[in-house]
Amino acid sequence: MNNKGKNNPAWRGGKPKCTDCGKQLSKYGAKRCVKHANIHSLLKRLKNHKSMKGKSNPSYIDGRCSKNYYCKCGNSIQYDSIRKGVKQCQDCYVLTLKGKTHPRWLGGKSFEPYSTEWTIKLKQLIRKRDSYKCTVCDKCGNIVHHIDYNKENCSKKNLITLCNSCHPKTNTDRDYWYAYFTYIMENFK
Repeated sequence: MNNKGKNNPAWRGGKPKCTDCGKQLSKYGAKRCVKHANIHSLLKRLKNHKSMKGKSNPSYIDGRCSKNYYCKCGNSIQYDSIRKGVKQCQDCYVLTLKGKTHPRWLGGKSFEPYSTEWTIKLKQLIRKRDSYKCTVCDKCGNIVHHIDYNKENCSKKNLITLCNSCHPKTNTDRDYWYAYFTYIMENFK
């Protein structure tokens, strides 16, 4: 007796279909398509990970959990990042640091126009005055910085030369850097 195909009592109408979306599968033993199998596997791992904490977890090695954590988008997050409080993958984290969501957002201040006095000649004059050296670290400097962070104030006492690595530092604690550069301009220039 031929028990293949439609003659088999367990016949279900050809190749199996995904239990979630109904897509026809290429493998006979599979229950889900690749997309839904990955999602199901991820959910299963997350569920198991939440229920097994600490030393009862078989993947707990040397005080560390070797299981992966996952972002909302499905990318894995390293355990060390989770300990530091990061709850997103690198791609999602970078997307949150744009515009108003950036921690150093100042209301679009960088889009304000410079004054008409802000010219290449003025910048070269300030660099030459400072001997083409960064005022903070004494390395080669090529960026002219406004001490009071006002782009309209282009007086020579308000401009100072910085290098590429020191200039971004001046945007974090502006009160400190304003006092620091004002002191330098009053006492050494």
